Parts: sequence; C-alpha cells; structure tokens
Amino acid sequence: ILSVLLWGLPQSMLKAIKFNTNLDDVVEKFGAPMICGDFNFHVENKNDQNAKKFIALYESKGFQQHVDEGTHNSGGILDLILTLRSGSDALPLKDVIVESNTGTTSDHHLVYADIPNHLQPHSSQKKAFATKNVREFKKMDVNEFRHDLFCSLTTIQFTSVEQTIDIYQDNVKAILDLHAPLVTRNFKMRQSPWWNKSCKSAKVEVRKAQRKFYKDKSNSEAREIYNEKCIDKSIIINRARNLYFNEKLSSSKGNPKATYKVLNHLMDKEYGENKLPHCNDKTMLAENFKTFFDSKVKDIYSGIEKDSVQYKETNSDQYMQGHENLSKFAQFREVSVEELFDLAKDLSDKSCELDILPIWLFKSCLPELI
Repeated sequence: ILSVLLWGLPQSMLKAIKFNTNLDDVVEKFGAPMICGDFNFHVENKNDQNAKKFIALYESKGFQQHVDEGTHNSGGILDLILTLRSGSDALPLKDVIVESNTGTTSDHHLVYADIPNHLQPHSSQKKAFATKNVREFKKMDVNEFRHDLFCSLTTIQFTSVEQTIDIYQDNVKAILDLHAPLVTRNFKMRQSPWWNKSCKSAKVEVRKAQRKFYKDKSNSEAREIYNEKCIDKSIIINRARNLYFNEKLSSSKGNPKATYKVLNHLMDKEYGENKLPHCNDKTMLAENFKTFFDSKVKDIYSGIEKDSVQYKETNSDQYMQGHENLSKFAQFREVSVEELFDLAKDLSDKSCELDILPIWLFKSCLPELI
C-alpha cells in the first residue's frame, strides 16, 4: 500500500495543476495508492465550481472517493479517502465510517475504514526488477582467457562433429567459470512503454527545482521555477502517453483484435494476465491444452498433405518437369581455414542467449578456435 497524507489543499488553479502532477507521480510508484486527508473542497456541494474541477481532476486519473458523510463540525465533506478504481490497483476499502467524537479539540471528524490484509503483490512491483545470472565479460582479461582456451583445446583430438561441439561447449564453460563466473544481478525494467528520455529528463528537472525550492521556501523565484517545471513535466508525460497510444490505435486500424487489446490495456493493465479457462483440475487443464494444440497441428499437416496430393494429380506433368530441372548439390569442396576465418570475422555482433560466448569475444578468440 502506498499511503499519501494531505492537509489543507489550496484552491488556486496553480496548486491544482501541481496536485495533478503529484497524482501522476503517485500512479507511477509501486503499491496500491491511498490518498487521504483534509482536501479543503466541499465535494458534497454540486454547485461549487472548485469542487467540481477537483472531482473531475482525480476522476480523470482513475481515482474514486469513498467518504459520503460530513466530516466537519460546520458540515461538508472535506476529509477524503481516494483510491484507484482500476481492478489491478484498487484498494478494496470496507466499512468507511465517520466518527464525530474524536476525543480532541479538532473541528474535523475521525474517518476510518477497514483495509484487507490479504492484498496480492503489486504487479508493477513484481516486474520492477528482473534478477538474472550474467557473466561480467567486460571485467575479464581477454588475453589470459585466450591463453587458457588455447592450452585447453590444442591437446584434444576430435573424432566427430558432435564430439567437437560437446568438447567446445564444456571447455569454454569451464574456462569462463574461472575468468568470468556467473553472478546474480538485478536489472531495472521499464515500467511504461511510452516512457522516454524526455519524460525522464522532465522528472529530473522537477526534482532539481524541488530541492532548490525546499532549501528556501521564501524564495519566490525558486517557487515559480518549481511550479513551471511541474507543469512542463505534466505536459511532456501526457503528450508522450497520448502519442504512444494514438500510434498504437492507428496501427491497429482494421484489426479489431489488436484494437481491443490496446483498449483493454488502457482500461485495466492487468486484463488477461495469467487468465486461464475455468477448470478445477490443473492436470486436466494441461491435458486439454495439449489435446487442443496437438489436433490443431495435425489438422494443419493434414491440410498441407491433401493440397500437395491434389496439386500433383491435377498438375502431374508440370510437377514432374519442375522437379527434373531442380538444382542439386552433388559435389562439395573442403573449406579452407582462411575462408572459415573470414566468414566468422564477418559475422554480425548480435548474440543469442544460447551462445556460450558473445560474438565480440568469439571473434577475439578466432586464432585459438580455428
């Protein structure tokens, strides 16, 4: 749970814009947000223009308000509890009660509610960091690695391609464990696909202006700069988010499935995640999946074979003539070491997770490997 406490929110438009920016910050953080305190808006008054703007503001960010009784001695709902409406981030409050007898001299009433203690871990918190086992190749001594690799492979006699591959994998792995052993590292994962350098830069600028303003809150120039940075950040983030989803919807034009996928993501980011068909027995569910995809693959192969037979029967002469003129690989020559070296040297630097060595390191070790 991410708990945010506010008190006496001013009703000026500039402060409302700042609150708008702070709401964006809250949504981006981990945990189910709960914003509570004295907001200083009479949300029960349908004719209060400031209150209407405030309600429209938090509703536009996906928040809902839970207090529906007066919270002040003079009447009016001033003390609020805001939580997100989304199914993934909603905080299911129960029994929201306003108690007028607080035992203090405060003119505000006590508002309390039951919060369930069996909340599931927040999805973005689970995805915030990815733990991986990696080798720190950049820290290893490449020359020493090449020397050990050369000494390891030169004394081995290869009898077959399969044996060569196995020996290469085993020896390289053993040497890597000495020079670049596996270490566990946490990698920060990107939270939003639309988040870019402009958004990050705007957020950094706000933090800088905030620190400068908090050092001397009487500095009107620092206050003005901080407010301007908050407005700029809100505009930049909203523009990036809107542009991303506009492009996603435009690219999905004419594709209802892709369009609904984007809309479902906008309405509830947890939609469809880990959603399985209803089944009381997990083993039976796995068997049903296996049977479904097995029959699907067999149907595809059966259709290909059927179409192939029909083509041969209706175009037998053309089919035979086409196969007679096909080129055949009948003669081969041995590839020289120089040709093999040149081919390996021209490989792209892109690597696969299955590669025992990254391509850049593999190229550095070509004299020892070939």
